Amino acid sequence: MTELHDPGMWSPDRLHPSSMGHHAVASMVLNTLKVPHVLEPRSPKPLPVKPWRQARAEDIVWARDYFVPWVVRGIRHESPTGGHSAKRPVAAPLKLPESPQ
Repeated sequence: MTELHDPGMWSPDRLHPSSMGHHAVASMVLNTLKVPHVLEPRSPKPLPVKPWRQARAEDIVWARDYFVPWVVRGIRHESPTGGHSAKRPVAAPLKLPESPQ
C-alpha cells in the first residue's frame, strides 16, 4: 500500500481518500480477493517541492481547520462527525435506475 503514502491520494482533511485514493484502494482490494477487474493504476501528478517554512505553514492551517475542531469535539464529548449524519444509515440494496430498452 505504499502508493497511499502519496499526499495526492488523500483529501484536504488528510483523513479521507481522494477519488484517486478510493480508486487505488478498490484496486488493491480486488487484487487481494483475486477478483478480475479492469482498474488501471493511476499516479498522482508530482507535487511541487515546497520550502520547509511553507510546508509547515500549510500544516498549521490544516491543524486549525481540521485537527483542532476534531480535538475540541472530542473534549466536549460531541460526535466526531461534526453533526453530519450518514447518507444511508440503514444497510439496504441500492436501487439502480432501469436502463431504457
